[in-house]
Amino acid sequence: MLFYNHCGLGITNQKLSLTGLAYEALEYQESIILPNLVDFDPRINTHKVVPLDEYFEISAIKNVMASFGVNIIDNPTGNEEDTTDGWHCFCKGAKKYGEIGQLGRSALGEMGAQIIRTFTPKKFILEFSNILCQSLYGTLGIKHALQMRIENDWVGFSSSSESYKNIIQKTINTFPDIQSIYILCDEKNTDKKEDVRNYFKNDFGVDAFFKSDFFDISKKNNLFLSLVDFEIASNARYFIGNCESTFSSFVSFEKFCKTYEPVLNHYIYNTSKETLQIRQDSGGSTIPAVAQDKIHRRKKLFSIEDFEKERIWKIELKAHISNHGDFISRSLITDASPCGNLVCGSMDEQMRSIEAFSITSHSPDINLEYRAKLKDGTITEWKSNGDFSGTIGNSLAIQAFAIRITGPASLTCDCIYGGLFQGDHFPIRASNGQWSEAPQGGNLIAMQITFLEK
Repeated sequence: MLFYNHCGLGITNQKLSLTGLAYEALEYQESIILPNLVDFDPRINTHKVVPLDEYFEISAIKNVMASFGVNIIDNPTGNEEDTTDGWHCFCKGAKKYGEIGQLGRSALGEMGAQIIRTFTPKKFILEFSNILCQSLYGTLGIKHALQMRIENDWVGFSSSSESYKNIIQKTINTFPDIQSIYILCDEKNTDKKEDVRNYFKNDFGVDAFFKSDFFDISKKNNLFLSLVDFEIASNARYFIGNCESTFSSFVSFEKFCKTYEPVLNHYIYNTSKETLQIRQDSGGSTIPAVAQDKIHRRKKLFSIEDFEKERIWKIELKAHISNHGDFISRSLITDASPCGNLVCGSMDEQMRSIEAFSITSHSPDINLEYRAKLKDGTITEWKSNGDFSGTIGNSLAIQAFAIRITGPASLTCDCIYGGLFQGDHFPIRASNGQWSEAPQGGNLIAMQITFLEK
């Protein structure tokens, strides 16, 4: 039996700890007891333990875990001793979150994403949050919610801590016509609230609102306040945060897990730029460079005109990209659930090139072969079954590639693919073993694969 009583972290990291506990159970084939939550007050470093089901609906969490084979012990005695460590479970949960974030939509069927999408606060929290959202986004017409990590403990903890003036200036530079804004922060743990309000108003004419403008926060515990802030941030038309904060990243990531759609209109301020930067990863990373990398959108290079004939199989495309590493796209979560485009690379990254790629078919009905032409003129042999075509570590870009279907499926289906090459603005399409190659011989920077009935 695996159990930890509680984990003394913020609410988002406690979610990750619970997720990590579920993965521990699968790894060691052990039953678990659901842990308690902690109401953490960083001002005085206190951890009040509260039951999980006082703040979250746990039936859906139990159902997800059970469907993946995790056995939960109901009605524990309450005298159990810890058999695992909450911090260790957090590290495992954070690792799984990072893996799911990198795979994008194709990983949303995995246990970690399914657990995350079931975190639903209790009715009293949602009702309270909805009233506040109606006041903010309805009555006051506010469109922007800004998470400002200006708390006293964060300033000493994070290397990405920025002054409130820098954060505000970046916000104004990005949204010059903004008239009002909602500020999310731990108001009990900062002395900058009125400075923020005055700077917004006096220098830019913007009205800034805080939770305490609407209710007495001294009568609510920190856990409740964090959950309310999360709901308000999730419902904002535009959300701005620090991606090194798991709270900020999960505003995007939980929405991604729940909707299965890329999250738009979310921004980060913790970069070297003078403006806010759009999140491209739907909350899948806490690293600024990764969060704003457009490669995670897996945006199509071309569309199929006769889309009704498009066929989707369970296929994985992996590309080794210079200055990035391996990048994976998958076309199906299960045999019945499309999950994304078979696209690797980005139209917006002209300085990166694809140096090798592989294709793995997990569908018995289709087999594929593929080859590449490298920058030094080498033409690789036809590869299959996930073997890389190209080179890794030799700085040799691919300048052409070809893919073909083998076996009976080749009689009823066409493989359509296209590559975008350095210096070009439009992809070069090809099919059924023909070369996708730029006339001027540019390096391959992005590729897409699709299939059509003949």
